[in-house]
Amino acid sequence: MSTSPPPQTKGPRVLYIMKHLVPYGVERQILELCRALDGRATLGMLALGGGPFEREFAALNVPIHICPARLQTPLRQRLPVGRGLFASALAAAREFGPDIIHAQHTPRVWELAAMVCQSLDVPLVVHLHGPYGRAARLPGGPRPWYRSLARPLGMAVSRWIEGRALRALRSVYQEERLRVIAASHGVGKTFTDETGMPHRTVYPAVDVPALREHAAKRVGIRDELCLPPDARLVAMAARIQPQKDPVASIRCAQRVCAQRPDTHFVWAGGGDQGEVTRATEAAGLRGRFHWLGHRDDAMAIVREADVFLLLSRWEGLPTVLIEALLLGVPAVATDVIGSNEAVRDGVDGFCVPSGDAAAAANCVLRLLGDPELSHGMGEAGRAGAEERFSMARLAEGTLAVYHELLAGSRYAADA
Repeated sequence: MSTSPPPQTKGPRVLYIMKHLVPYGVERQILELCRALDGRATLGMLALGGGPFEREFAALNVPIHICPARLQTPLRQRLPVGRGLFASALAAAREFGPDIIHAQHTPRVWELAAMVCQSLDVPLVVHLHGPYGRAARLPGGPRPWYRSLARPLGMAVSRWIEGRALRALRSVYQEERLRVIAASHGVGKTFTDETGMPHRTVYPAVDVPALREHAAKRVGIRDELCLPPDARLVAMAARIQPQKDPVASIRCAQRVCAQRPDTHFVWAGGGDQGEVTRATEAAGLRGRFHWLGHRDDAMAIVREADVFLLLSRWEGLPTVLIEALLLGVPAVATDVIGSNEAVRDGVDGFCVPSGDAAAAANCVLRLLGDPELSHGMGEAGRAGAEERFSMARLAEGTLAVYHELLAGSRYAADA
């Protein structure tokens, strides 16, 4: 590994295999898992690409091995595992000496992890962070004509790689050395329904003290945007991409602002702002819908909002929704896998059909117009999220799977 190994603990030695170490939702969930397991397992990391989270994992004394960049060109990242990548990963895994390998949710990582596990004769845990198979191949929104023509070929290649990965997983499963952890019940069901293999649901978690410390500083986003101090604020925090359906948020804002001229929408998150800016202006929302770009203080901005909005086309279980609830901000989200487990409809927010901007706008208007309802849902969300998405639950659920594997016990699965 690239850094010296951490001190031995009483727990198992677990090697995580991930696609890359960028600050996206899946990587954040694995980072929180490492924090939850601190002192209860000896952890190592093997990644197919680096990223800003290298520093975060290193701060937890997790040794990191990044596979050589020459092996990870953009084309090769879309192809099955080659001999060079396998040799590099196997050497790093041998150096760490794992009791268990825990693989992130991508077919290529699964295939690589299964190959390494069988070579080292160690068990495998695969982690489902999003829908699997047919449920994952959902429309991603409008795209240029040339991408629309290429989509069938891309889907065929994806199914081929998924098939290779699934065959590799089945070979480990038949030896009773595979366990599947799902980030939500809905995500796990997509996998079990399509493969017949059972899963265990272990919800992700958020480090609540760290979140509240991060969100405690006053951003003064209304002052920053030169808004009236009593302006109502609807916040979104996500990358600008078709999965998050920014157009639906714009249409929702158009309906809300028509009835509540005192309301402003803010979106904190990186991505290309060109198309969404044009759509915002076409909707007559210039000066009402604010694209902030990437913000390190995104959750501090959410804390100052009256409503949190996430109208994704699909999800696994979005960490940002958990964070908004923990901050006491009522949420309006789409009724899709994962989101509908984070937000309890009518309890700590509302779930609306995907793509239904009118329904989303009605729910936002209801929260803005009823302070008592908004406050009650915010408090219910805070209490519920603290109980359902705790670090202790994440650690206990994950360790239970590890111990079952190492003890060779039968799998106590959800389905």
